[in-house]
Amino acid sequence: MTPLLILDLDGTLAKLSHRTAVAGDEPPRDDKAAYQRWLDLLQPPGALLSDPPIEQTVWLARTLRDQCNMVYLTGRAEMHRADTLLWMQRHGLPEAPLIMRRNDDYRTAAEYKEEELINLKKYFVGPVLVVDDDAAGDCSPMYVRHGALHLKVVGE
Repeated sequence: MTPLLILDLDGTLAKLSHRTAVAGDEPPRDDKAAYQRWLDLLQPPGALLSDPPIEQTVWLARTLRDQCNMVYLTGRAEMHRADTLLWMQRHGLPEAPLIMRRNDDYRTAAEYKEEELINLKKYFVGPVLVVDDDAAGDCSPMYVRHGALHLKVVGE
């Protein structure tokens, strides 16, 4: 069985500390207006293209590409697809499906990624390895609950 490798982007493949310093602390998601204002500060047009890569996880993606079924699963909204794909190409990331959230999806990372993980497991049989920074700390228990091995990226 071929393993499924799921890679997150922000905080995992791309450094975003320079953007989080500008945006400040994440507000509660149930206040959609405040949350959207925060997202607009975190991800202004073109800002994602300036993210430096996290070389260790970029190397991991390149190294494991031929041994795994690979997908990118990001909490970035669909409106950032073009910039995200361009950033990935610039930094030599292997081609693989890119799953992004709907523009109006304000669920937590764990809620969103759990739904996507369940969908992916319908199409891929085998062990699941997830590489994710899990900044909020809610994804790792969910990944484990679904039988995935979670490698947590810390200290970007």
